[in-house]
Amino acid sequence: MHFIKDSVLTDKLTQLFIFERDQQGNDAAVVGTLMIVPFPDLKEMPTEGEAMITRFAISPKHQSKGLGRLILDASLDVMREQGYLRCSIRVFENRPPVLSWYTKLGFADTGERRAFKAPPGKVLALPVGFVIMKKELL
Repeated sequence: MHFIKDSVLTDKLTQLFIFERDQQGNDAAVVGTLMIVPFPDLKEMPTEGEAMITRFAISPKHQSKGLGRLILDASLDVMREQGYLRCSIRVFENRPPVLSWYTKLGFADTGERRAFKAPPGKVLALPVGFVIMKKELL
C-alpha cells in the first residue's frame, strides 16, 4: 500500500514523500518524493507568489500507477495552503512525453529556457536544457 506522508517544512522548503508499506503497515521504502521551494532558483531572488517543484521522482517500478499525479496534486494543495499563486517547474527539453504530461495537468510552457549545469567535476556528454513551465494555482 502507498500513501503520502505528512509534508516536512524546514527553512521554507517543503518535502513530500510517498512510502510503500510492508505487510505490518510500517514504512518500508520511499517510492516517491517532491520538494517545494519558494523561489524558482536558489541563486535568484524570490518571485513573489511563486513556488517551484523540484526533486520530483517516482521509483521506476512504481511509475505509471498514478503516484506521480497523487504527489503532484498534493504539492499543489500545499502551495495553495501556503498562499502561493503560481507553481513553476523545470522539465528537461529532451523529454517530450514528460512535457506533454505537464501540459495535460495545466502547466504552460513560458518560452523560458535554462541550461542544465553539470555538478562540479562532471561533464555532460551532450548539452541539455530545461523548459520552464508554470501553472496558476487559483
